[in-house]
Amino acid sequence: MRTCYRLNFLSIVFGLICAATTSYAQNSLLASGQWLKIGITQSGMYQITPAWLSSLGIKASQIGVYGHEIGELPQSNAAQRPTDLQAIPFLKQGDKILFYGEKFPHHYCDTTFYFIRLDDPSPKPITELSASSMTNTPALDYGYSHFHYEPESYNLLQSGREWLGDGFFGQVNRTIQYPLSDYKTGIPSLLSGKLASSSFSPGTFTFNIPGNTIAPLTFPATTGGRYDQKAFVQSFSASVYPEIKDQNWIWNLAYTNTTGSGYIDYIDLQYPRKFNATNENPHYILPNKTDSTFSISIQNKQSNHGVWVKIPGKSWQNASSLTFNKIAPGAELLIFDTTKGADPLTGEIIPNQNIRADSTSELLIITSPSILPAAQLLASYKSAKGIMAKAYSTKEIYHEFSAGKTDITAIRDFIRAKKPRYVLILGDATVDYKGINKVATATERQNYVPSYESRESLQPLQTYVSDDYFGLLADNQGEWLEGNEAMNEPISVGIGRIPARSLEEANTVVNKLISYDTKMIFRPFRFAWLADDGDANIHVQDAEDFAQLLPAAFQVNKTYIDQFPQELTNGFYTSAAGKKASLELFNQGAELIHFLGHGSESAWTDEKVITNNEIQNLKNSQHLPILLTATCQFGRFDDPNQLSGAELSLLSNQGGAIGLISTTRPVFQSSNYLFGQAFYRQLAKHLNDENYKLGDLFKDAKNDSQSGVINRNITLLGDPTLALPWNHTPLTIQLDTLHAGIIQGQTNPSIDGEIRLFYYGEDRAVQTLGTKTDKFSYTLPGNLAGISSANVVKGKFTLANNLPAASLKWMARSATQTYAGGILWPIKSSTETKETSPPSLTAQLLNESDLLACSPNPLLQINISDESSLRLVGPKGEKAVLTINDTLEIPLADVFTPTLGNSKQGTITFPFESLLPGLYKIRANCFDVHTNQGICSFEFRVSSAAKEQSALRMYPNPITDRTSFSFLQEKRWTSYYYKLKIYSNLGKQILEKTGMVPGSDSVNQIFSIDWSTAEKNQLDFVNYYQLEIHYDNGVPFRSFSGRIGNIK
Repeated sequence: MRTCYRLNFLSIVFGLICAATTSYAQNSLLASGQWLKIGITQSGMYQITPAWLSSLGIKASQIGVYGHEIGELPQSNAAQRPTDLQAIPFLKQGDKILFYGEKFPHHYCDTTFYFIRLDDPSPKPITELSASSMTNTPALDYGYSHFHYEPESYNLLQSGREWLGDGFFGQVNRTIQYPLSDYKTGIPSLLSGKLASSSFSPGTFTFNIPGNTIAPLTFPATTGGRYDQKAFVQSFSASVYPEIKDQNWIWNLAYTNTTGSGYIDYIDLQYPRKFNATNENPHYILPNKTDSTFSISIQNKQSNHGVWVKIPGKSWQNASSLTFNKIAPGAELLIFDTTKGADPLTGEIIPNQNIRADSTSELLIITSPSILPAAQLLASYKSAKGIMAKAYSTKEIYHEFSAGKTDITAIRDFIRAKKPRYVLILGDATVDYKGINKVATATERQNYVPSYESRESLQPLQTYVSDDYFGLLADNQGEWLEGNEAMNEPISVGIGRIPARSLEEANTVVNKLISYDTKMIFRPFRFAWLADDGDANIHVQDAEDFAQLLPAAFQVNKTYIDQFPQELTNGFYTSAAGKKASLELFNQGAELIHFLGHGSESAWTDEKVITNNEIQNLKNSQHLPILLTATCQFGRFDDPNQLSGAELSLLSNQGGAIGLISTTRPVFQSSNYLFGQAFYRQLAKHLNDENYKLGDLFKDAKNDSQSGVINRNITLLGDPTLALPWNHTPLTIQLDTLHAGIIQGQTNPSIDGEIRLFYYGEDRAVQTLGTKTDKFSYTLPGNLAGISSANVVKGKFTLANNLPAASLKWMARSATQTYAGGILWPIKSSTETKETSPPSLTAQLLNESDLLACSPNPLLQINISDESSLRLVGPKGEKAVLTINDTLEIPLADVFTPTLGNSKQGTITFPFESLLPGLYKIRANCFDVHTNQGICSFEFRVSSAAKEQSALRMYPNPITDRTSFSFLQEKRWTSYYYKLKIYSNLGKQILEKTGMVPGSDSVNQIFSIDWSTAEKNQLDFVNYYQLEIHYDNGVPFRSFSGRIGNIK
């Protein structure tokens, strides 16, 4: 997209008709009155007539026209722009009005909108241009007209804002034809443009213009490398004298190449044209180059023709006199038939709005109109939790800040006006906002919230998409230069995006966030690093460096691909063991998974240990990590042709991730390392600040690791106000182990609550296998050997314990806060007499009465006890595990809950979900401090009949004051609406209850209904119910019926 010559004059206009962006109107013109929004796609004279208004079912009392007299808003915050809708001059003729509607070039929008006030108390019709009193002035009979051709068909990288068109594939010769009636002979035209070539060999564009010569454009060859320049562009500009035949000018443009393609970016012609009132094109640029006084002569002008003039810095004015006084260069002229005008393309009644006047809030949620209900739900929840939030639709913002046009700068201007701390963009984005390739569905297109696409569109390592643009709020920011002129500019707000393509997806993620926010972690915070192999072990070394930055209270997991055997098939490496270990990170409840290495939109590592297929099949709804992915393009959210792995992770209704810091384009290890260092520095710096959110961490890490445009490719996909699960209040403890088997401790600060101690074994020196590069030596942290729990009263606690440990970590919680700490301090076992009895393990299903006919969702509980303290590892370091059907192994450390005040007892609770019919074999083992091993085996069968019976559970039945309903949902975090009807024995409806069922992270969806005494009194002893469940979009989900009892 290139801006046509009209915009060359707009910088003059800005200084006079617009106000600085640092001063915004306090109220919108749209706050009162009746408004009609109309759209046009071509420049010309437009009319508003009673007949056209009647076709829309409306009438007008007194009309005013408003809009913007510019196209795309300037990027620089220091540049001038309209502060609100501007009055657009119009001519009133009888019961209709005429105005000049202008189609402006725009990267994001092909439609210009105007706002018609139907009851305008003070309309602003066109004013009169002052006539010159001078006589014998020079006469002009021509002005300059303009043809701008800019085909948009191809975005070669699917990145950036520049689109090319009219592909020249091979040896192609194209004919260019212009209708040039009324050409002013003897005066040259200006022909300019930009062409592109993408070829493995040099390409040449040749101009064959009769009577004129323009030198050929020769382009260098591209290398074809993945990250090399995709195409080369060149501009041309020349004065030409068209040889016109039959009022047409025809010439040829040829591209010579056998291995590539040529393209037209744009071709522009500015030519001299005689003033002629009968010409269909009414628009001229006056030719004077200095302030001049002159008269004009117009062919075929009649009394029904109007003449308007637009002097730079002013709006259109009517010219009754054709003698002009001191007209500045760049003035425009319209000659048109006042009896003719085109009807607008579209018309839409819009409600009053005044978002400018809204008070500021800590969180702004910006979304499309159709997703707004989900945004409002999240805003309500956040406000109730103490983060004041407001939700706005892009349509509201565009109306007040860009005269209805899709414009990223309008969104940023709105953010600048409101000054929030966080911004959440709720909606997908695309590189193709004009729907040129028509890949996205209509629903997806209407839910887009645009992101900033770079000017660079042909160099893979310099092009980008970024929401950082919305955070460039300082007065001297916004232009965001690229290439050699790129500057490191800090962002001022924490910005995140949820790339939802529909209301359903938006509701899923909103419910996901609300569910996640209610969970509490009561074990050491887990950080996992998954590092790629090869590259001289640089990814492994980076992971080692980052792990050193964590405090002692954190639990470290190192999963390095070169730890695992690899299989070589047809020249490609895979690793089944590496894939299994990578997937286990999602199911083991890590708060953060940091991947370092090679990747793409759809996979991690060349061995593809994680692919989009695995992401779609994740069932980790109870353990949602934050992902930090330092790899190429995994977080790309603007490609309408595919969903990236990051999008799938966040939008998943089965599990995935709760948020991601990821990359949207190719990146370098060096810049990833800079960001990683900044990330962990800022994490450690604010570890004890519970008001420090994910958006703060993202913002500060970006600002602390500026590295040119590459840094702009790092994005936050998720809620910027997400509480960091590892932020806590520090807690130190003093231990007294003078008494055999007894630990006495004191907390600082003194608290009342519960404390859990986590005992870890010795660190282990290990080495990678060296499959593709040299072996790498590193240290694995010791395994979690045991957990004990105690009450804390006034800072003091006592617990029985025989467990040795090389290091100790602890978590504590009071009624209001979470505490954590850790020490590298060896604890020795007591010298109590060794016993040989193994731990006792007894298993049961809490919610099943028949082990041979279980539901698909049984709840397993295993009670463990021993005469000595329990250990979660054996004498050779083997882990105690829960095994399901000899295939799935779950470390007991992940599901074990110690008995309060007793290190010799504990419980395993494991909820199964959506089991298929069949036999299930459960095995669990555990050790004690004397390395005795206890084993438990257990079987149950899920029956297909039980699955059907479990479709709806209602309890208690007969009813009491509250009745709970449970049904199986297909998609987690889905909201529903219910309608419950109760009938008598005779079929007469007695009651009807309706309500909403909020989304849940479990396959079992549960909601409750409260009964008043009056309602229960209406019911018989035996009644019949019909329960209808609908999705939140109104689509039916399930219907249930049966008997419901009532004991009076």
